[in-house]
Amino acid sequence: MALDALIASGATEERSHEALRSGLRNEEGIEVLHRALDCGVPHILVSTLNLERLLEDAASPTPAASREDAEATDGQPAMQAHPRPSLSVEYEAPRNDVERVLAGIWAEMLGIEKVGIHDNFFELGGDSLLNVQVTAIAKRAGLKITAKQVFERQTIAELATAATEQARERFEL
Repeated sequence: MALDALIASGATEERSHEALRSGLRNEEGIEVLHRALDCGVPHILVSTLNLERLLEDAASPTPAASREDAEATDGQPAMQAHPRPSLSVEYEAPRNDVERVLAGIWAEMLGIEKVGIHDNFFELGGDSLLNVQVTAIAKRAGLKITAKQVFERQTIAELATAATEQARERFEL
């Protein structure tokens, strides 16, 4: 699904090749789903990447926490963010608090200096694993977005609209 979304977004050829190397083709994904449904266990992790490294990365502090800790001790950021890559859209800064929160989360998780509201998550280097982490951090920040929504609404502007609509619906009930 992520690969199809990446291709549909017009991502760079380099990013598409990277996804092909580390992602599953649709046929492989269907096979994995069938095996998962047949095995009878409640939780399954599927990865084409080094599982030990993924688990180590997940167990380490979040990039935001690491940066705050480093700045408190020596005044230097813990991790240098990369400049915004050349994308199919021009940079547009966040216009409201929800967009600023999401842009900050994406910037931290993707290691990019600034993320625009029309930048595509997958074109920036996002993948399924980062998607899950982003939605978990957004939830802790009070935003109700799902991993499915990130696949369907691949920009901050679209996700912010979804999060705002869901918040309105909760308060109108």
